[in-house]
Amino acid sequence: GTRDCFALIQTTSPFLTAAAVDGAVALFQERRAAAVVSLSPFETPIEAVFELDGKGRLKSVLRERYGAEFEASQRQSYGPRYVVCGAVTVLRTQPMRADPNYYFTDPDAVGYPVDELTGFDIDTMTEFSLAEVLMSRQGGTPGRRGEARST
Repeated sequence: GTRDCFALIQTTSPFLTAAAVDGAVALFQERRAAAVVSLSPFETPIEAVFELDGKGRLKSVLRERYGAEFEASQRQSYGPRYVVCGAVTVLRTQPMRADPNYYFTDPDAVGYPVDELTGFDIDTMTEFSLAEVLMSRQGGTPGRRGEARST
């Protein structure tokens, strides 16, 4: 029933559209998914992620933390990669009560890719300022691309 699930829409994703929410809910229903999580394109391959040790030396996260051997390549050769953006998440109530992060490990959780703007997330003052610039350039209010802003 309708009480078995809900959609989490975060205010830190001001460019989320009604179409994206509808699409995530439809995918949830079609797939009978454990959860649907919005994903934003992620341009930096995990193979290119490094940490610095105490002396400033490069340490590959994949090799040092996970023991994974890999061959570094150009970003374009890896294919599409995504990061959870949190714009919209459709969840089942009972598993959420037991574990608020269940959708990261449930094998029946499904990803819902959105474009970079829809998945834009504000976590810092710099991102807030960028969102203001993006909104002024698109000439509309968040989530209503292309429509004139009412005064």
